[in-house]
Amino acid sequence: MSATDPDSAWIAAALAASRPRVIAALLRAFRDLDTAEEAYHEAVLRALRTWPRTGPPRDAAAWLILVGRNAALDGKRRRVRETPLPPEEALSDRDDAEAALAERMDASAYRDDILRLLFICCHPELPATQQIALALRIVSGLSVARIARAFLASEAAMEQRITRAKGRIARSAVPYEAPGPAERAERLGTVSAMVYLVFNAGYSAGTGTERAALCEEAIRLGRLLLRLFGSDPEVMGLMALMLLQHARTPARFDAEGAIILLDDQDRGLWRRPMIAEGLALVDKAMRHRAPGPYQVQAAIAALHARAARPQETDWAGIDALYATLERLQPSPVVSLNRAVATAKIGGPAAGLARVEPLAKSLNGYFHFHGLRGALLMQLGRDGEARAAMGRAIALAGTAAEAAHIRMQLDRLSRDAERPWKKRSARVSGAARPARPWGEAARKPGDAAEEERTRMSQNPETAPAPVKGGLVAYLTVDGALKAAEFYARAFGAETVTAMPADEQGRTMHVHLHVNGSSLMLSDAYPEHGHPFRDPQGFNLTLMVDEIDARYARAVEAGATAVMPPTEMFWGDRYGQLRDPFGVLWAMNQQKR
Repeated sequence: MSATDPDSAWIAAALAASRPRVIAALLRAFRDLDTAEEAYHEAVLRALRTWPRTGPPRDAAAWLILVGRNAALDGKRRRVRETPLPPEEALSDRDDAEAALAERMDASAYRDDILRLLFICCHPELPATQQIALALRIVSGLSVARIARAFLASEAAMEQRITRAKGRIARSAVPYEAPGPAERAERLGTVSAMVYLVFNAGYSAGTGTERAALCEEAIRLGRLLLRLFGSDPEVMGLMALMLLQHARTPARFDAEGAIILLDDQDRGLWRRPMIAEGLALVDKAMRHRAPGPYQVQAAIAALHARAARPQETDWAGIDALYATLERLQPSPVVSLNRAVATAKIGGPAAGLARVEPLAKSLNGYFHFHGLRGALLMQLGRDGEARAAMGRAIALAGTAAEAAHIRMQLDRLSRDAERPWKKRSARVSGAARPARPWGEAARKPGDAAEEERTRMSQNPETAPAPVKGGLVAYLTVDGALKAAEFYARAFGAETVTAMPADEQGRTMHVHLHVNGSSLMLSDAYPEHGHPFRDPQGFNLTLMVDEIDARYARAVEAGATAVMPPTEMFWGDRYGQLRDPFGVLWAMNQQKR
C-alpha cells in the first residue's frame, strides 16, 4: 500500500486513533511494554495486508487487540515449545470473535487501560526527559528517529533513553492493576505536566522544525486526557491553554523565522476555531470554581485572545491573574511574567522594580536578562541594557531568540551613535503602554504602524539588514580590531558597532562581507560567554579574481595557509588565517 492509494488515508487514520487503546489493552494482558508494542506492530502489519482487501472492520481497535493478542501468545508458545497455538486459540478474523472482544471492552475497561498506560509512561521513578520520550514513543507512536530529531539527539541516544526508561519500569515492579482513585488524583498532575512539557518543547522551537510538530502531539494527548477526565477543571484548563497558545503560531514568526512579539502580531492570522474551542473550555472550567494553575494560565491566554487589538488588552486583569498564579504556584518565572503586565500598566520603571529582586533566582534564565535589558533600554540606561542583552544572547535557547536580542543591540548601538535622536525612540513612565520586548514592528496595527512610520521617516534608526541565509557569529579577542582588519583584508563594511567598554571590548559588531552578514563579539566571561580559540570551521568567500583577492588579504596581514590552486573539483581554492585565529578560504568557481 502506497501513500497515494485511496485506502491509505482511512487505514492510517484508523491505526493512529486506535494505537493508545490497543497498546493499553495489550499491556494489561501481557504486563510488559515491549511485548505490548511488538504485538501491536504485528497486528498493524496484518491490518495493512488485510484491510485494503476486506474493508474496515466494525471495530478497528477490537480487531487489532484480537490479532495482537493472538500473535503475542503464539510467539510466546513458539519460543517455549516451538509449537503453534492450538486451533481453538489460534488467530481468528471471524466477525464473532471480533464482536465478542468488542463487547468485553466497555467504557470503564477502556478508561482504566489508558490510565494505566499513561501512568506507567509517567512513572515517578522516571526523569521528565524519559517520561516524554516514552509517552511520545508508546502512546503517540512517533518513531525514535523523529523523537530524536525533535530533541536534537542522535537516534542511538534516544533509543537508549527509551530503553533505560523501560528497564527502570521493569525493575521498579510497577503494578499493572487499574490505579485507585487516590493514586489517579496524585498521578494526573504528573501526566498533565508531561503533556505540557511536550507542548512547550514544540512551542519554543519556532516554525518549520521537527520539534514544532510536538505541539500537535501534545494537543492530541490533551484530548485523550480530556476524554478520560471530562469533568476535571484542571484538565480543561490545560487543554484550553495549549489551544489558545497554539492558535497564535501562524503569527509568531516572520518569513525569515524571526520572532514577532504579541503586540506586533497580525491577529488576523490567529486560528479562530482553535481560539473558540479554548475560550469555551476556559469558561466551562471556571464554572467549577476550583481554580488551579492551568486554568489561571488559560484565563491569561484568553484575555490576550479576546483583545481585537493590542491596545484593548486587559492588562489589569492579566496582572490580577498573575497575582493569583503567584499564590497557587509561586515561582520566580511567574513573578517575571507578572512584571511584563506591571510594565504595561505602570511603565518600565514599575516593571523593572518587579524584575530586579528576581536576579539571584533567574540569573541563568534567558527571558530574565532579555526583559531586564529591554526595560533598561527604555529607561535610557544603555550600559546596563547592553550587559543584560549580552547575557541574554549567551543564554538564548534558539537562533530566533538570539537574533531578536541582537536586533535590540543594533538599535541601541545606532541610538548611541546619534545621541540627539536617542530620546525619541524611548518610552518612559506610563504615557503609552510600555513594550518590554519591543522590536521593529512587522505587522499592521496602531502601535506597529507608528513604529514603522518612525523608521521610514528616519531610516538611519532602523536595524541594519541581515544578509545571507546562514550568518556566522564569531567571538574573537578584539572584535573592533577584527572589524578593521576584515575591512582591509576582505573589503568588509561595518554597518553596526556597539561602542567599546572600559576594557576596549564590544558586545556586537555587524559586518557586510561579500554579500553576507558576519557578526563579531568580544568574550564576556563574567556573563558566561568565555573566549575559546576558533576551531573546526572556516569561512569561505566565493570570489572572482581569487589571486588578487588573496594577495590583498595577505598584504593586510593574513597568513597564507594554502595559496590558490586548481582543485580536483575544477575550482581555484586557497586558505589563509587571520590574526585572530579564524581560518578563511577563497573559492573561484570554474567558468
